[in-house]
Amino acid sequence: MSRYSLFGTIQDGNGAAVSGATISFALADTATTPTLYSAKTSGTVVTSATTDSKGYWIVYVDDSDYPLVTLFDITVSKTGHVSQSYPDVW
Repeated sequence: MSRYSLFGTIQDGNGAAVSGATISFALADTATTPTLYSAKTSGTVVTSATTDSKGYWIVYVDDSDYPLVTLFDITVSKTGHVSQSYPDVW
């Protein structure tokens, strides 16, 4: 068992970091929430991530749950901002 990471940085239309945004996940083309983790080893199970002050977020995926070729749908939301969805993220 090992874990790989899903991560990114969220910026607004002007290129400024968006802190406090919620990143939600689903298995691609489904409404199924995947099992994700807060750390590369150990850590708690999470269903979403939150961007930090630089707009950065990260979660970890166990390759015994989802092989490295698994696609995810990601949705970014924050009050005062338009939600944005990104399908088939690998």
